[in-house]
Amino acid sequence: MSFEIHKPDGKPALPSQSRKPKKSAYGLLAKYPGPTAEEIDENRREMFSSFSELAPGE
Repeated sequence: MSFEIHKPDGKPALPSQSRKPKKSAYGLLAKYPGPTAEEIDENRREMFSSFSELAPGE
């Protein structure tokens, strides 16, 4: 039993055609620095600053 690989246009792919490996999501984002601990703390304070105002029953 043999299988053929077909390209999107329906024609068989040639065995000599090599595919370029895809980058992982980690590899795509590796050049961007992550947030610092201070930035995370600041965002957390901002997000939860009005939390008690939104709590039901008070």
